[in-house]
Amino acid sequence: MPTRLTCCKCGRAYSEHRLACEDCPDALLRAQYASRFSPTDDVGVFRFRCWLPADGFYPTPIGPSVFPSRGFGPSLGLKRLFIAFNGYWPERGAFNITGSFKDHEAPPTLVYFREQNHNEMVLSSVGNTARAFAHACSENEFPLCIVVPESMLHRLWLTREPSPHIRVLALRDSCDYSAAIRLGEKIRARFNVMIEGGARNVARRDGMSTSVLEFARLTGETPRYYVQAIGSGTGGIAAYEAGLRLRGDGRFGDRLPELHLVQNSPFTPIHEAWQAGRDDLAEPTSPAAEIEKVKAMYADVLANSHPPYAVVGGVRDALRDTGGDTHAVTRDDALRAKAAFERTEGGSINEPASCACAGLEQAIAKGSIDPEETVLLNITGGGYDLLRRDFKTYTLEPTRIVGEGDLDFDALESYEEIFDRTRCV
Repeated sequence: MPTRLTCCKCGRAYSEHRLACEDCPDALLRAQYASRFSPTDDVGVFRFRCWLPADGFYPTPIGPSVFPSRGFGPSLGLKRLFIAFNGYWPERGAFNITGSFKDHEAPPTLVYFREQNHNEMVLSSVGNTARAFAHACSENEFPLCIVVPESMLHRLWLTREPSPHIRVLALRDSCDYSAAIRLGEKIRARFNVMIEGGARNVARRDGMSTSVLEFARLTGETPRYYVQAIGSGTGGIAAYEAGLRLRGDGRFGDRLPELHLVQNSPFTPIHEAWQAGRDDLAEPTSPAAEIEKVKAMYADVLANSHPPYAVVGGVRDALRDTGGDTHAVTRDDALRAKAAFERTEGGSINEPASCACAGLEQAIAKGSIDPEETVLLNITGGGYDLLRRDFKTYTLEPTRIVGEGDLDFDALESYEEIFDRTRCV
C-alpha cells in the first residue's frame, strides 16, 4: 500500500484514493512506495505488489512476459532487443486472458478500489480496456458499467461467461471515444459512481508499469530504450514512473528509460505537439474531421482526442525527462512491420503492436536508438487466434443503446434508470 498519493506539481500528499489534487487539477497524482524493489515468487501482475497501490491481491496468471528477441531484433541490427509480450501466447509465458496490455490494469484497480470502499465502477472504452475490466469484474463479481461507441461493440468479447453485474451502454452510430468519456463523466457526476479514471488512476498506471519491472527483475537493469504504440500515452507515463522508482532503488542504474512513443497516422496529436515543440496539444479542427481521421486509421483503438499530454507528470514531462521521442507510422508501415515480426518471432500481434514495431524500425532508421543498447519493445496485444483456439468466447451484448443526448440526467432519479429502455427523451 502506498504511504501516500503525492501531487506531481505542488507535492501535497493524500492518504485516500482520488483522481486529482484539490489545488492542482492540471497535475497527476503519483503513488509513493517503499524505495526497495522486492518482487515476490508469485506469478502474474501481483508479483509486483510492493509497487502496486493495494494491500490485497488475488491469484491470476495475468502479467508481463519479457524475453529476448529471437529474430526480429537481429533482423533490425539490434544486439539486445527484449520483447514484452502483453497478449496471449502460453508457449512464451504470456497469459493475458483478453489478449491485451490492458489486462495488467484491471486486477490492481479492482483490489485497490474495493479497499478504498468503491464497489461499483463506470468505464469508457473503445474495446480493449472494456474487455480487460469486464473479465476481471466478472471474476470478482464487481459491478461495472461500460460506455462504448456502438461501432466498437464487436470488440466486446470474453473468454468466460460475463457476469450479470456487467452492463454495456452503447452510443448509437458512434465511433467517438470522446463522446463515451463525456457520457461516463455525466454518470459519475449525477450518481456519484466511481469512474475508472484513465491516466489519473494510479492503480491503472502502476499495473501497466509491470512490464518495465519484469525486465528489471530478469536483467537487473533498466532498459535503455522503451518503445510502445500509444493513444492516451498512459503506458508511456507508467514506464517513466517505473524508471523513476527503479532509479530511486539504487540497484538498477541511474538512467531513465528513453521513451519512444508511436502513433498511427493520420491521428497523431501527441506526435504533432512534441515534434512542434508545443507545450500543449493543438485544438482539433472540427469533430467531423477528427472522426474522419479515426476512420482512416489502421489501429483506431489508439485514437484519443484528450490524452494527458500537458498535465504535470504527463506525457510531455515523461518525454522531456527521459530524452524521448515520438514517431508516426502509416497503415502500410504497420502491416509491413507486423509481417516481419510474425515471420521472425512467431506468434500473432494486433494493430497497435504492429505500429510499435514500425515505430521501432523508424527510430533505428533515424539513428535515435543505439543498436548496442538494451531496447524493451512493448507488444501491447496479440494472440487472439490462440485465445479462440483455447477458449470458447462470449459476446458482451449492449444493455442499452442511446444517442449522446438521449438521457435526461435531471429526470433520472436512480442509477438503475440509465439502463431502463423506456427512459429516453
